[in-house]
Amino acid sequence: RRQRQMCIRDRPCEPPAAPIPDEQARDVVRTALLQLAANYQTVLSLHYLESLTVDAIATALGCRVGTVKSRLSRARTALREQLRRMRWRP
Repeated sequence: RRQRQMCIRDRPCEPPAAPIPDEQARDVVRTALLQLAANYQTVLSLHYLESLTVDAIATALGCRVGTVKSRLSRARTALREQLRRMRWRP
């Protein structure tokens, strides 16, 4: 679907901002990821880059499933905060 442009009276409409190219987004996320603690980097990489399940990550790391879930949750929050500090918006 097309996005509608909202125009304010007496002001020209501006085109929507161009989407960030995938390569640029990957670079920004990779940079932010490298700023995180090692255990957060590990679980995020295994889950999102290696496509491992939470159970598989728990087995690989020798910890409980609950530990992996909590690390993933904290890691997502930390990554989100790091991206905010970098002033990046998807």
